[in-house]
Amino acid sequence: MIWVEPGTFMMGSPLTESGRQSDETQHQVTLTQGFYLGKYEVTQAQYEAVMTGNTDGLSATPSYFSNNPDRPVEEVSWDDAQVFLTRLNAKESSNLPSGWSYVLPTEAQWEYACRADTTTAYSWGDSITANNANYSSSGYLQTRDVGNYAANPWGFFDMHGNVWEWNADWYQADYPTGNPVVDPAGPASGSYRVIRGGSWHFTGTGLRSAYRYDLNPSYGVSGIGFRVGFQFTGEHSVDLNSSVKLDMLWVEPGTFMMGSPTTEAGRNANREDEHNVTLTQGFYLGKYEVTQAQYEAVMTGNSDGLSATPSQYGGNPNRPVEKVSWNDIQIFLTRLNALQSANIPAGWAYVLPTESQWEYACRAGTTTAYSWGDSITASNANYLSSGIGQTTDVGQYAANPWGFFDMHGNVWERTADWYQAAYPTSNPVVDPIGPASGSKRVVRGGSLYEVGTSVRSAKRGPSIPGNRLSNIGFRVGFQNSQ
Repeated sequence: MIWVEPGTFMMGSPLTESGRQSDETQHQVTLTQGFYLGKYEVTQAQYEAVMTGNTDGLSATPSYFSNNPDRPVEEVSWDDAQVFLTRLNAKESSNLPSGWSYVLPTEAQWEYACRADTTTAYSWGDSITANNANYSSSGYLQTRDVGNYAANPWGFFDMHGNVWEWNADWYQADYPTGNPVVDPAGPASGSYRVIRGGSWHFTGTGLRSAYRYDLNPSYGVSGIGFRVGFQFTGEHSVDLNSSVKLDMLWVEPGTFMMGSPTTEAGRNANREDEHNVTLTQGFYLGKYEVTQAQYEAVMTGNSDGLSATPSQYGGNPNRPVEKVSWNDIQIFLTRLNALQSANIPAGWAYVLPTESQWEYACRAGTTTAYSWGDSITASNANYLSSGIGQTTDVGQYAANPWGFFDMHGNVWERTADWYQAAYPTSNPVVDPIGPASGSKRVVRGGSLYEVGTSVRSAKRGPSIPGNRLSNIGFRVGFQNSQ
């Protein structure tokens, strides 16, 4: 595999490019994270080595042009590729850095690596001959061993031709808008997945760097294979003791609309003004609210006279801890940072998220009242109308699109900010941290005691920092604090 540095490039094709299609609108894309990508397409030998013995009923030797170990594997669907990646990650689990996984590249990552800093139709220029790649005019009419043609400027082989390559993204004809678009990952759902690069039976213009095609993810045909990526995917796990750990997810930097539109049901007009917020730094955030078991693991033995088991609904290790004040949480964080000091990079710390970080992670790219839509039922979250009347184990309801659980309901979550009703003004607001002082701190997310409109993504509440209530807990962040 070859390391690809983060960077900015022009994705899509100019209007004058021969063979251009309507779904190739040029736009600037910035990739903020580097990644590894396979130097070659996955070969038949590599696929067989990983898939032999699989329990999914899939052939380890599916290729139409089989018995050629150095040719690309083909007749594999997108779904088959996911099984391959799951098995590969499991086989290599002891060798993987924390948070890293083998994946399919996103469409943007694929084109970035294919172009390799070029702006021409192909990575070698604006025209194609049989000497450049294996395509319909090459005359072979079948796959060839990987690496038979010259590599692109970054060292990748066969990005053009031989077999189409599955990408991670769902397909949509319209690219996202923005200047630049940052770390695009495609739409959240769809019917077809993106394939890129053209194949041995496709025409020359279909091998261009910008050419896009879509296919049912269950289809596997003799012109489609894949190339493996390896990248940081956002998991961070903290061992608190031999049996308790804290799972965290990485949140990329970005811009979002904070607050609520004036038409949103249940809106608090005096404290939810919509405004653009840009977060320039990524951060980790707890996948779940801090549980009773996690709190006890950190707080046992504290010298501040605080109970390690403070909860009203105690004796339930996987329920969120509650009856913890903002001040108590600062002691928890101080102890957690001390316990983990040998494992923390310089300048990093466990913290409460800011209010803007919290809402950004809660919305997870959505603009609706809740991360799942504009209405709520008892199947969505633990709130007043759920009829439960107490906290529930974390993770009992569906995660939001970024993988966070219980951002709506169960317990309110304390954030770092002092509370003030008026949001800061500017467009966008960059890395806001709230006012410098105040009498109350911000809580977010609503709780088991609240009506449905009070667990909306934009809902804000003030809380006295010293109060300990049975419906207020917290979620931990981890970030570069310098």
